[in-house]
Amino acid sequence: MEWIDVNTLEALRQLLAEDVKILGGGTKVLQEGPLPKRVTDLSLLPIEQGLYRAPDGSVHIGPQTTLEDLLNWPDTPNDIKRVLKKMGAVPFRNLATVIGRLANQEDISDLYPVMRLYQTRVTFVTPMIGVPQERQLTWESPELPEAWLEVVIPPKTSAYPLVEFVKFGKSSQSRTLLNVTAGLQPVPATPFWTLTLIVSGITPVPQEWHWTESREAIFSVVTDQLGERCFSVTADPVECHLIRSYWDILAQRLEERLGGIR
Repeated sequence: MEWIDVNTLEALRQLLAEDVKILGGGTKVLQEGPLPKRVTDLSLLPIEQGLYRAPDGSVHIGPQTTLEDLLNWPDTPNDIKRVLKKMGAVPFRNLATVIGRLANQEDISDLYPVMRLYQTRVTFVTPMIGVPQERQLTWESPELPEAWLEVVIPPKTSAYPLVEFVKFGKSSQSRTLLNVTAGLQPVPATPFWTLTLIVSGITPVPQEWHWTESREAIFSVVTDQLGERCFSVTADPVECHLIRSYWDILAQRLEERLGGIR
């Protein structure tokens, strides 16, 4: 395996064009292999490598930020901290980077759903354009390879105020087999709420479903329609039963939290 140092964005652009792989903490390579022939990282680039909070309240996450760094940082939103605590043991979290876990798309992801609900944005470069660009965090595969320079969590005022999740695995610290995450947000200047449910583990791409209803009706409507949504992407009744059971848990938690909002 050949290691290549890179210290400019233009050099990074050229390496992307040559299909050189970018390593963060290297956990995906260590877990799944195979070892790439040529690799680099972003540690020598003249960009912010760690964590900082901007004047507008947004949280900026650099390429060297590990899961444990984000978990222990005082300004990390509590919803994200609760997810990070469930992402493996401390040695794993000390090695795995936030950008690496998000950029290496996995069919079952713990971190992606909550980051998606927080309307997270990504700064990146491509083989065609070495100038940093920005887009919203989504699961769609980009047309060109990307090197992620930064992940930005917007101020809490623009994110979902209520987020809950349930994950299923062989143990609380093992590889996730199913993740169901819900975000509940009021629609400004209306009596309505939007509920987004992100389910990963039943299809190669996480499923993202949305409902907008009154505060009084939102939970019952989701309960009534969830089975139809589930069976539209999987024919496995066990999977749909498990998702419905997890939704019941999430609905109870969200209703309790919603009761404290007037």
